[in-house]
Amino acid sequence: MIFHPWVIGIITGDFIILFLVLLGTVNAGIINKSWDFEQTTPLQYKLEKKTYLISAIMNFTMGVQITLLLLFVIAADEISAVLPGAMCATGALAASNYGFPLLFLKLFLGFLSFFWLIINYIDNQKENYPLIREKYQLLIILTPLFLLQSVLTLLFVSDLNPTVITSCCGVVFDEQQETIGGFLADMETAISLPILVGVYLLIAVKNNLFLKRSWWEKVPFIDILLWVSILGLGLATIINFTSIYIYEMPTHRCPFCLLQKEYYYLGIPIYLFLFLGVATGISKSITLRLEYLFKPGDQMHWFKRKLNKISLISISLFMVFVFTPFVLYFIKTGSRL
Repeated sequence: MIFHPWVIGIITGDFIILFLVLLGTVNAGIINKSWDFEQTTPLQYKLEKKTYLISAIMNFTMGVQITLLLLFVIAADEISAVLPGAMCATGALAASNYGFPLLFLKLFLGFLSFFWLIINYIDNQKENYPLIREKYQLLIILTPLFLLQSVLTLLFVSDLNPTVITSCCGVVFDEQQETIGGFLADMETAISLPILVGVYLLIAVKNNLFLKRSWWEKVPFIDILLWVSILGLGLATIINFTSIYIYEMPTHRCPFCLLQKEYYYLGIPIYLFLFLGVATGISKSITLRLEYLFKPGDQMHWFKRKLNKISLISISLFMVFVFTPFVLYFIKTGSRL
């Protein structure tokens, strides 16, 4: 399996990212140790030039990390073709003990990479780089996670065995299975769907979709909690509700098959709007914690409003895509699964 083109691709991608992160971390330590914007010494001038370069490299790295999340799922789907019993990415991930942990880690790093890009953007808008220590400290904290990602990738591909039959998505996301997949598939939609809609409406109200001003802006952690909740509820809804109306099969609850051509790649906009909405929503909460850097009417206030608008539009489109398959199926058949 090590010589499969997609396997080579994901290993190469992860190790290039790790190399760039290590390069950035070493320089981040140097900058953190000696940075003093009030000084006009040759060393400070050198550090200022260095941070331009490191910021550019890390912007590229974090952007690639986010992109590789989708490519990893595509790779798993391609790898499933050579694994007996596998029908899609689920089978490839289930074929190794490290498959799903690696996916969850990549998803987590994808969000953290997005947050780092936001903090770096805010820092670069100010002449004195007020967040330079914070953003490089965050980079140093993230480095072990990028190292773990590379290790898990090697463990994952080395654990794949094309002679061993693996589980298909119908087994992994079976309601009878005592696993996370089984739990999500067995979640009662009569409870989860109203909660999802309720959380969405709370987010809309809190972020001034219906109100001109909200006192909740003073407590950003509530916003973060709501966005994390809608991420979990959204993923559960895709598995136990939306998927069965896309496949038109009550027993088919795979969250990966809907990324395939047979289902018109409907999973791409669904996941895109969910993750973009959550990432920008939480990022907006981060900017609220940095209000002390803003001046009335400056570009950062515009940026905060932009994040707010993108998060609301994205999560609203996600809600449309989540419920549209059910509506179309009901119009066509007059019944529900």
